[in-house]
Parts: sequence; structure tokens; C-alpha cells
Amino acid sequence: MIPAKRNPLMMPLLLAGLLLVSAAVQGQQQPETTVLGTRMKMASKFLNEEREFIVTLPAGYENSQEKYPLLILLDSDSAAPATVMTAFLARCGHIPPLIVVSVITPSPRHHYRDFTPIKVDYLPASGGADNFLCFLNQELIPLLESRYRCHPFRILSGHGLSGLFALYALLTSPETAGAYLATSPSIAFADHAILPLAKSKLAGIKRLAKFVFMAAGREKVTIPAIREWVAVLKANAPEGLEWQSRIVEEEDQGSIALIGFYQGIKALYADWRFPAKLAGQGLPALDRHCRMLSRKYGYEIAMNEDLLIKRSTQLFQEQDFEEALRMLDLGAAAYPESIPMRYWLGFVYEKLKDLGKAQDNYELAFQKAKAARHPMADFYGQQAARLAAKRREDKKL
Repeated sequence: MIPAKRNPLMMPLLLAGLLLVSAAVQGQQQPETTVLGTRMKMASKFLNEEREFIVTLPAGYENSQEKYPLLILLDSDSAAPATVMTAFLARCGHIPPLIVVSVITPSPRHHYRDFTPIKVDYLPASGGADNFLCFLNQELIPLLESRYRCHPFRILSGHGLSGLFALYALLTSPETAGAYLATSPSIAFADHAILPLAKSKLAGIKRLAKFVFMAAGREKVTIPAIREWVAVLKANAPEGLEWQSRIVEEEDQGSIALIGFYQGIKALYADWRFPAKLAGQGLPALDRHCRMLSRKYGYEIAMNEDLLIKRSTQLFQEQDFEEALRMLDLGAAAYPESIPMRYWLGFVYEKLKDLGKAQDNYELAFQKAKAARHPMADFYGQQAARLAAKRREDKKL
């Protein structure tokens, strides 16, 4: 038997699937909460009904004063696993932590109504995209920004018709978000009506600093429609508009919702991590990188302890131990009181078999942690003692 190839997304997807089931079960038992976050309701004058949404806060939100970008998920079917993916990528340092809001679509009728910009005969409820756009911009987003610490940068993500809606929002209300992720967008809806709209709207804009990502699976209608959309962008895109499109033949219209979202959010934050060789250029180079990120995302992103530690641990996982050490050395110089910086320095020095420097850094981590009553103080002390014993044994040999 030929073993199946290992999919690097399999574990996150399996976990996401389990959480999706758990969320559904818990949602039945406790309608105000889910495994993923807080389930909330608000009355909408634009939709003339009450709408539900789930807010998932990033890890550590309650114990910090940080602000976070806002991700709005419009596809109810993939919202739970996409939320898990977002947290997973943030934990790995590939993207920043995000506040994730999943807008619940109560029924298929709402799906056809809210995400279609034009009314068609075969969908009597269609044509309500403008009302839903008003709901987002004038009701939901202001509510979220009044309750949570949000950066001004927002991401709007949709699939199928909600992917079409994301592109429609870009054209008619670009201030809705800074980035638009559309998997399998229904560009062919209503005889490709969004294409002439795109030509007319984009032609009248001189600068539009936005990011657009589109993805499709093995779809006979969507693929040529995306190519037509890309042709319109190439001919009419204003300065500052960045876009990417991908066709993933191994997926179909359903599975591309998750794979495309994963690729899209990573593409949006492709520059988030410090380049591997940047540490060798010193702290000014890291500062310049952060200023570039600030310009790209529209809010201040300063070099900080957490960014340095996450990038150094990534370099360690990539087995680039020398670059990880350079990054940590810069971090220790910039943040001399950092406890985790000293621990990771000890860890990397031990990997490089410099046991003296490893022990010294473990000891520094222990002393600082002990003074601060840090919960990991005993562990750091044990690491320092272990290496001290090993060095004594080595001297005897």
C-alpha cells in the first residue's frame, strides 16, 4: 500500500472540525455562548430584523491594553474552522492576533438576499447587498469598535455569494475594509454584472490602497470568471491596489473555502515576520521593517518583545539556529529585563552546545523570574541547575 501524503493543514483542519461540532452542540445548550466566543444579537434597522454574530477575542486580550485588527467572516459554514486557523497562525507568529467576528446567516433566503447586489427572477429574495452593506458599516462595525479595542485595519472574508459581496463592497464602499478575501466568488452571478461595475468604479479612482485575494477550486464557471475579473483589474486598477488570485485544482467549490482562506490570510500578512537575515543588520533594520508594516496596514506597528521572540522561535523551528541567536541577542539588548528572552537564549545556546552561555542565560531567567514571582521561575532554576551539573560531570571526564 502506498502511504498517503501528509497534508500540513490536516491537524488544524481536524481540530477546526471538532470545534465546529462542539460549537453547534454548545450553541443549542447555551445560546448566548459558543466554544469559539461570545454569541451576540443586535437589532438592525437596515435589515428590519435581529441578527446574530459570534465574537472571538485573541488570546491574552483580557490581560492587555493592545488593539487588534478586525476580521469579519461572512461564510457561516466555514466560520468556525477559519477562526481556529486564525488563532493557530497568530500563535505561530505568521499573522498578528485578530478579533474575529462571524456573522451568522440564519437561512438560505438570507444568504441569497444579503449577498446579491442585483435582483434576479429565479431568486425572489435577491438584491439586498446594499442594505447588508449599510448594516455592516453603520451598525455592526460601529458596535464592535465601541465595545472592543480595534485597530482601524479590517478584513472582510466571504465564500461563494458572500465572496461576491466582498468584491462588491470593495467597489462601492472601499472604506469597509483594508483587505478583501473572496474564495470561489460568484462573479458570474447575474450575467457577470459585477465586471462592468468594476470597470466604471475603478476607472474613477486614482488611488486605492487595498488588498484583494481570490481563490477557486476545480470550478468550470468560477475560474474563467475570476480571470475576467483579473483582466479588469489589470486594465483599470488604481495606484495602491494589490491583488492575488489562485486556482487550486486539488480542491472543489466547497473545500476551497478553508484552503483559500488559509492561503489568503497568509498572503495578506506575507511580510509580517521579520526576514531571516534582518537580525544581522541590527535594530535599525528591524525598526525600518516595522515602519513598512505600519504604512501597509495603516496603524502603528512598533518593534516589541513578542515579535522578536516569536520570530526567533520560528527560526529555531526552521533549524536556522545562528539567525535565531542573532535575533535573540538583539532582543536581549533592546529588552534587558525580558525573562523569556533570557530563557530562549539559554535554549538556543544549549542547542549550539555552548553550555556555559546557556547556563548563564538560564540563571538570569531564573533570577529575574524569582524576583518577579514569575510562575516559571522554578523551571528556569531547574534548567540552570541541570546544566551546572552536566558541566561538572564533563570536567571530571
